[in-house]
Amino acid sequence: MPHIDANGVNLYYERVGPETGPETRNEVGKTVLLIHGLATPMNAWPKAMVAMLVDSGFNVIRFDNRDVGLSEKMSDLGKANIPLMMVGYKFGFKLIPPYTIQDMADDALALLDALNIESAAVVGASMGGMIAQRIAACAPERVASLCSIMSSSGAPGLPPARKHVLDLLYSSPSPHKRGESLEHSYMFWRAIGSKTYPEPEGKLRQFLADLADWGTPSANGGSRHFAAIYADRERYKALASIKVPTLVIHGLEDTLVPPACGQDTASRIKDARFMAVEGMGHDFPALLIAPITQAVIRHIQRGSSAPKTLKKTLELVL
Repeated sequence: MPHIDANGVNLYYERVGPETGPETRNEVGKTVLLIHGLATPMNAWPKAMVAMLVDSGFNVIRFDNRDVGLSEKMSDLGKANIPLMMVGYKFGFKLIPPYTIQDMADDALALLDALNIESAAVVGASMGGMIAQRIAACAPERVASLCSIMSSSGAPGLPPARKHVLDLLYSSPSPHKRGESLEHSYMFWRAIGSKTYPEPEGKLRQFLADLADWGTPSANGGSRHFAAIYADRERYKALASIKVPTLVIHGLEDTLVPPACGQDTASRIKDARFMAVEGMGHDFPALLIAPITQAVIRHIQRGSSAPKTLKKTLELVL
């Protein structure tokens, strides 16, 4: 299996796409780096999305973040105290997580280094969008374009997730209790997913079973991801420094990260484009994968053709 040491962390990755030499791999915009979210392995990226990117001529890299899937589990760092982090966040205290979103951004950059990739189109979903934002802010020369999906700037005052969603999020059973964990995951994904285009029950349950079976479960990895998100409270200030072509995509039915969070992200990045997607929750509904991916491909191609000024626009899909 393809594992690689990146930033001192053993990461599992997958690379698919056209056979190319080093000179082509390093061509701006030819590699797409996909970064997924909290406690979510790389195989959560829709297969149809990956296939469309490859069919468009891109090399696609997916990887499991630290503490997820087949990548290294940071078990020696222990369980993060999320209630304490929440209180500290509310009252503005300095928070010290087991590791940071910037650490995870450095993991991704080190992965590109190890694969001899100078520049990539970086696409992140949810917490992956936060990681992608950090990459674009700290290493703009490595980012051909940025796409932040169903994510947030982390700015104070943004609306929180719906209460019933938060209740489910914080009540997750141990991943080692397979039956309870899968049932809880089903309830949670139903709560955050599209209501207009709901996934059929059988397909959703199989998808969640596949995620659960991907690698050894990390009992406390999710808490460490949570802590990294809560502690990354200054990221919104760094967004003004991002100059790379940026597309922000957000579902209008997102109950976990409300659409205002995506709008705020786009407003803080110079010349960013904001695409609101009707019928999309905090998921990739099967019927919306094609138009969303087409928008991502157009954005990457636009970025690699290097127009230096993009008019800030609001696009509404479906």
